[in-house]
Amino acid sequence: MSCSDKIARWNVLGVQGALLSHLLHKPIFLSTITVGAKFSEPHCKRAFCCRLQDFGPVGEYSVHHPAVMCTAVCFDQGVIDTSSTGGASFGSTCLCWARGDSRAELLNGRTGLGVDGSVSSVAKVSLAQQFARTLAQIPPARQELVNQQLVQNGAMAEGVSYYALKQAAVGYREARDALLGDAMLFHDWRSSSSALEQFCVRA
Repeated sequence: MSCSDKIARWNVLGVQGALLSHLLHKPIFLSTITVGAKFSEPHCKRAFCCRLQDFGPVGEYSVHHPAVMCTAVCFDQGVIDTSSTGGASFGSTCLCWARGDSRAELLNGRTGLGVDGSVSSVAKVSLAQQFARTLAQIPPARQELVNQQLVQNGAMAEGVSYYALKQAAVGYREARDALLGDAMLFHDWRSSSSALEQFCVRA
């Protein structure tokens, strides 16, 4: 799937994903998107959100339309390779950074691993571990409520698989299934095998 497909998905489901939806009252949506090269406002709006305007809503999930802008900072043309295809082609190295990180993480965009072969901080197993640590730190009353919701929706609070945790996020799952099952939208979205998500979540 293209980057714009993924952004369009976020503009319906939010950027928090299934796990954090257990802890949040409503999804987190992008308010702005800044494009650094080949900017066309109408094309970006169509790709990022407007093609989904007839979707939903499904519970708390509906199409959101962030402001789309272009940066005045010149893009580093040195990272673009046009020699083989005649079109713009970017290398496989990616930077992963979030506010609060001491430094950016250098990743191989084709494998998802660190360039040194290490497990990325945004790998499924890393996010699952972070979720478990976060769950252990929230107030006991809220923690018990989340645990009850997990049990009610088929996921045990302890020793649960990553896949079961995601499936237990019922509202998120229903919206995701409606979006990806729409014959006019993302019915051909390629998903990884659920077998890859059967690992046990531990802090």
